[in-house]
Amino acid sequence: MPRSYVASTSQGAMPERDQARESHEVSSLSTSLETQARRWAEELAQKSPIAVQIAKSAFYNAEDMDYTKQFAYMNEAFARLCTADDAKEGVQAFFEKRKPVWKEK
Repeated sequence: MPRSYVASTSQGAMPERDQARESHEVSSLSTSLETQARRWAEELAQKSPIAVQIAKSAFYNAEDMDYTKQFAYMNEAFARLCTADDAKEGVQAFFEKRKPVWKEK
């Protein structure tokens, strides 16, 4: 909250319209960040656990590699993802317009 807003309200003064709106934006920003984080967590929870595990592991393992090695490593990780049973289930579920049933394989 801006200091000028706190100072004016603590002294009993009516805050300026812009100050009040700004302070509301700050509190609504933290609320919206929490809401967005929860939304992302819910979306991530719907993904194949094995796919998330492979992707996360590949990301962290490739972090310190030079670009050429990263590219090759990520291609291998993508190939592993594509051959997983969950990848086949995801594609099939998409075409059948249903939620996937992950096997974690």
